Amino acid sequence: MAKKKKKVKKDPPSFPHKDLTAIVVLSDGETWSTLDACCISVVTKEQLEQISCGEKDPSDLNNVLDIGLNQHFSVE
Repeated sequence: MAKKKKKVKKDPPSFPHKDLTAIVVLSDGETWSTLDACCISVVTKEQLEQISCGEKDPSDLNNVLDIGLNQHFSVE
């Protein structure tokens, strides 16, 4: 019987990697942040309207889905 190779899970490299830092730039071209401070939030149409008119801040909502971003990435 052949031996099975154990799969070794490698952690992705972390920033700073080769002196790089990942940032996200918003559509205005000026507003930016590092990924560690960002979250992609999926909101309902009603929640988007509340944010847009200033009725609520994004942090006040119970979002449908939040995707936290971090500095882990792969460079080939």
